[in-house]
Amino acid sequence: MNYKKAFTLVELLIVISIISMLGSIIIATTTSVQAKGRDAKRTQQIRQIDLATRLYVETLDHAPSWDGCDVVDNPATISSSQASACIAVSTPGAVGYDNWDDFTNALTGGGFISSVPGDPCGESCTSLSGSPMGYTYAAPLAVQYYCYTSDTCTANKSSYQLYTPLEQTVALAGSSGSSEDDYVASFTNPGGTDTTPPTVPTDVVATMVNNDQDILISWSASTDEGSGVAGYEIDLDGLRELTVGTSKTIPVLGWMQGLQFCYPIVAIDVANNVSGPSIPGCVTVPVTHVLTTPTNLTYGTSPYQGYTRLSWNPVSCPEGVETCSIDYRVTRVGGNPGTTYFNPFFDVNWPAPYCWTVYAVDESNGWDSGISSQSCVSP
Repeated sequence: MNYKKAFTLVELLIVISIISMLGSIIIATTTSVQAKGRDAKRTQQIRQIDLATRLYVETLDHAPSWDGCDVVDNPATISSSQASACIAVSTPGAVGYDNWDDFTNALTGGGFISSVPGDPCGESCTSLSGSPMGYTYAAPLAVQYYCYTSDTCTANKSSYQLYTPLEQTVALAGSSGSSEDDYVASFTNPGGTDTTPPTVPTDVVATMVNNDQDILISWSASTDEGSGVAGYEIDLDGLRELTVGTSKTIPVLGWMQGLQFCYPIVAIDVANNVSGPSIPGCVTVPVTHVLTTPTNLTYGTSPYQGYTRLSWNPVSCPEGVETCSIDYRVTRVGGNPGTTYFNPFFDVNWPAPYCWTVYAVDESNGWDSGISSQSCVSP
């Protein structure tokens, strides 16, 4: 008689134990990887918010603040309750939670960032330091108060603090808002320092928009397998412009008309690695401003004996044009060729009768006006 050998109870318990142990390892590993991924996203997002805040400071010459949270002359008069009221925290129920909208509205309302991202996990996650998850912004008054109580720092209207706790380390990711990029983010096991730059931005295109009043620069997003893409830098004719999106609109100034502009872009990751420059997107700004035609051509007595003074209403720079240099071309119909005059009049001793016209020229921008109606001088 043949018997099939069955598993013993001990063997079953061993198998179950091994499966349970492997499951625990997989769950722990997966959980750690997920937490590290969330921390990477936090560092990227806090960097994006920080870049927008720095653009705010550069543009308005002060950090975002709200009623009662600006810098005061005497920091000794600031109370701890005032300082607490000038801290904006994204975590619901935390001190300063009601102020988070004030901070984010300042950034989005001014066009410094399209939207302020929230914590990828929020209250359902726990930081290694035990602090509540979420982003914190300290306005200038709060920074001023804490600097006053410390011997190691000073503060002014451009000072701020922006930070968030992490799940995989007791360190904070954030910035103190100094002129140098002192962004800090560390992991318990980072697997080496991130020294790899993001990929080079591609598909950079520059086009005229809004009735040729603005230039829209757009590109495809870069990727970064390390700390993540934090933003982009555009070379605007030697002026570096930071942005966290994949497009940027810049206004057209009068001197730009008729010229071609090319915009190379680099990507920056959270660890401040910079990609190579992209193939620039180029656009030629059309000439949309033209000078008005001189009017009210008249003749009268000249201060010089034997001369006649010809005059007209002067032409002004077109609206919105910062720099122009206007002179005039006066032509005697059927005789005298165009002659340059810098004043809206000139004195001439041509023998009457004769007729003349005038038009305006701005050689610095390459513009001219239409030719005026004829004005004739009789004997």
